[in-house]
Amino acid sequence: MKLLLIGAATLSLVAAACRPAATDQAPTAATAGPSNMETTVTPETVIPQSTAIADVDQPGLAAPPPPPVTYVTASIEEAAVEGRAWFRRYTQCLIDGDWPVTLNAEGDGFTVGSIPFDQQERFFEADRECMAKAGPMPVAPPPTPEEFATLYDALLAVAECLENEGYAIDPAPSLEVFVDTYRTGPWHPYLSLPDDLSPAEWKRLERVCPQP
Repeated sequence: MKLLLIGAATLSLVAAACRPAATDQAPTAATAGPSNMETTVTPETVIPQSTAIADVDQPGLAAPPPPPVTYVTASIEEAAVEGRAWFRRYTQCLIDGDWPVTLNAEGDGFTVGSIPFDQQERFFEADRECMAKAGPMPVAPPPTPEEFATLYDALLAVAECLENEGYAIDPAPSLEVFVDTYRTGPWHPYLSLPDDLSPAEWKRLERVCPQP
């Protein structure tokens, strides 16, 4: 599997066999997660119109559903509150269909269990139906220039920390490029980590080099 960051035009909350992690803390980037484990998905607030999804490189895999309809809230705080309500509606619909989905204790994300490849087409169909039932997904307004600068500096520190742990991290773009590519392919040092990184090592790195 490989982790992708998808912009507003292609936003999708499709769950494949596993999901990478995201967070609704502010300010933050779309947080990355390992692609070989069951993980939690939460609403994005500061990168409001992008999310991380698992892209399974398997021949014959059913095409994922189209992205959900979104709307921009008045504030990050509103996006967090309304996002939790959206996830409750969405996950309950999948749970009602007997899919292995668990809403987290905070109500702001969920975990998807492993789904056999021969059932993924059915799952994607259920996903389309549940996105429609959940209604438009709330996303937050874009960050301010000050929030961009703070986030950029925080990610530079994370990159340096991961390099000190022995990992090769893609060079950081300039702040201007970082802002320009924020919705189409934001730079994040955790996306440079190996695809086959173990869940235990991922958790260790997040303790040592926490994502902002």
